[in-house]
Amino acid sequence: MGDASVLITPHNYAAEYSHLEVSGIYCVQFVTFRRDKWGTTALDWWRDRCIEWCFGRLEDGKFGDQKYLDDWPERFEGVHVLRHPGAGLAPWNATRFVVRDGPDGVTVDGVPLVFFHFHQVDLLDRGLWPVPACARRCAARDSRAGARFPSGHRPTTLGG
Repeated sequence: MGDASVLITPHNYAAEYSHLEVSGIYCVQFVTFRRDKWGTTALDWWRDRCIEWCFGRLEDGKFGDQKYLDDWPERFEGVHVLRHPGAGLAPWNATRFVVRDGPDGVTVDGVPLVFFHFHQVDLLDRGLWPVPACARRCAARDSRAGARFPSGHRPTTLGG
């Protein structure tokens, strides 16, 4: 993010998910604002737009809270687009990258996985949820580093 005031994360859709591009260029999975003139200007503008209209449907160039971000690099000063391939790995973009689970952890195009977007996760019996193998490895690494999971539960795969 450096000296930027706002950080946004692109969806990075893989070709087979290009039909989802109507939902926006950027994903609201990870948006950061600095408490300065440009950061608060963008945040206030976004808050006002979401209060005016925020529905889970495509309408008049809007979709939920995320299509509003499409023009932010032009609309606001100090916007940084996160380009790290390991930030925002998700079901809709994972096939664009080489994802490896190695001795030093999960890598995405040779750099560490920073975070995985858990999209439409359903809790299973006993508070567990299905987790892709690459994210499961990252979660295990994070738990060794002191991260905590909801209600003390650890991620698991279906059936195990």
